[in-house]
Parts: sequence; structure tokens; C-alpha cells
Amino acid sequence: MVKNGLVLGKPNAGKTLFIINFAGFLGLRGLRADVTGVDGYTRRVTLSLEQAKREWVSQRPHKTRQLYRVHLLLPKGKGKKQLTLTDSTGLLEGIPGDPELRRAIGQTLLTVRQADFIIHIVDASQAVTNDWVLSPGEVDMQLARYGRFRRNYLMLANKMDLPAAAHGLETLQKTFAGTAILPVSALQKTGFIEVRDYIRSYF
Repeated sequence: MVKNGLVLGKPNAGKTLFIINFAGFLGLRGLRADVTGVDGYTRRVTLSLEQAKREWVSQRPHKTRQLYRVHLLLPKGKGKKQLTLTDSTGLLEGIPGDPELRRAIGQTLLTVRQADFIIHIVDASQAVTNDWVLSPGEVDMQLARYGRFRRNYLMLANKMDLPAAAHGLETLQKTFAGTAILPVSALQKTGFIEVRDYIRSYF
């Protein structure tokens, strides 16, 4: 049985890079993904990891405006289990003015209840800033509350390779007390063993 994970977070938290590099960590050299636009149309794409980074990853907020269901194989005992990790549109505080972006965020929110587990990525390096777009805020608080209610939720404190992230992690641990938080670096691929073990618990 295929398990479906949903990766959520604010813009530029590192959701897309995490999925791509986590696929590489699991031994994949390329990605197969089903890409669903806000019009409901789905197409299948196959890319190398480097192609995916070039085409999907950007410093520009809201590069991702579709759902990317990436098909993975997770080692489990002597075999492998199938799962998907779905990359989603970055969530914002308030209602965005861009109608296309509103539809993309709505598409993401409709997917939440369909997920077998949720990975909520937060930019630890922004946890001590006042950037309303990038720093953790009310959206993250609501996701954490919802995740604790569902009990199939994990928060990743990403970008631990950046100098401000260590202080940011301490802030996140205080702000989200009672929430399971794993420090990771999607760029440096650190913390992935713990993420893999978390996902394994759902098989």
C-alpha cells in the first residue's frame, strides 16, 4: 500500500529542495512525479535530480504553484515500500492578492486531509526575524496545532547549515513546545536518517 506524505510550509522554507535531496538520500538518481495544476490536470514527468533542482528550486517565493507528487521507494526490512511526497505551494499569512496564487494555496489546503502523514518545514534561520513572509507565524502555529491533533505530523527545522539557525531552533522549540521538531539541512542533507525513520513508522 502506498503511503502519501504532504510537505507543507511557508515560501522558501526549503520544501522542494528537501524532497529532491531526500530522494537522492534514498538512492534515487531521478524523479518520477505527477504534477497537478490548479485546473485539475495532471501530467507525469521524469527528471534527473539535477534537472529537478534547476527547474523546481528557486530563491523566488512561490516558485511552486502546483502539486508535485514525487514517487519514492523507502527501504524497509529486506524490501522497499512505495510512498509519495507531495510538494506544495508555500502558505502565507492572510489572503494573497494574486488570484492564481490563491487557487494554488487552496489546492494545497484541500490536500491536507488526504495525507497519511504531514512534514511541516520551517526555516530555522528566519525564526528570529520579523519577515512576515518567511519567518514562522500564525500559519505555522495553526499547522502545528492541527498536526498534534492528527498525531501524524513532524516539524523540520530546516537550513541548520546557516549561522542564525542554531538560535532559531531554540526559538522554535520554545514557540512550538510539545511539537516533535527535527533539525535538518535540506542543502547539506543532514538529519535525513531521522526523517527516514519517522516515515518508516507509518508502514
